[in-house]
Amino acid sequence: MEQQDFQLLDQYFNGLLSEAEQEVVLKKAAAEPAFGQAFELRRQLEDWPRREALRQAFAANLPALGDEFFQEKTGEQQVQEFTVQVNRRRWWLAAAAVLILLSAALWFFNLPQTSLYQEYAQYSALSFTERGSAVADAAAAETAFNARHYPEALEALDRLLAQEPANAVARLYRGLCLLELRRPADAREALLPLVQGQTALRADAQWYVALSYLLEDNPQGCQTALQQLQPGEDHYEAAQDLLQQLR
Repeated sequence: MEQQDFQLLDQYFNGLLSEAEQEVVLKKAAAEPAFGQAFELRRQLEDWPRREALRQAFAANLPALGDEFFQEKTGEQQVQEFTVQVNRRRWWLAAAAVLILLSAALWFFNLPQTSLYQEYAQYSALSFTERGSAVADAAAAETAFNARHYPEALEALDRLLAQEPANAVARLYRGLCLLELRRPADAREALLPLVQGQTALRADAQWYVALSYLLEDNPQGCQTALQQLQPGEDHYEAAQDLLQQLR
């Protein structure tokens, strides 16, 4: 799951979405297994306080239940029967509480944690139209990338680069697709020509080269790449923040 998915769940369960947006979330939970599992675990956790309140209310009513029982029966046998019933109720209440705690624990420990890579790998939407590209493959790449359909976006970008080899934007976003497809070495190979060139995207490419090492759990490589960013360049401040976390 992506960072945006966790934010979407927070917005849904905090009541920040419109009815139409809530419907989109429900459809996404039904269509995407990983998102659906996270949604269900979050729902169980959100429902936990309500269940606990019901449990406490039920437990508070046990004395009243006992009074009603003794109005109908008297004697030592009835007292013993009531004790057995109360103990059985207590056992069921304890079992229910344990199940609720286990569900919450499963949600907490199984929910994918946001990694440093996910925290920093934030991309702008791909848009060739603003840069004058009229190639059909550019439109296909835009649509696929912005919908996070990275395999389709990669194919469209490859077709576009076959026609426009000097298209630096296509080359940059091809590297981003490879990162999202968990192919960091291939991503670096795609991005290094931009790093070594003189285009306006040099700093962007350098930043994502650094993140490729982060994706490989290679903090040393990431630090070395981050140190190539110069003051005043894009991502420089974020690079300094990330360097602090890696030390």
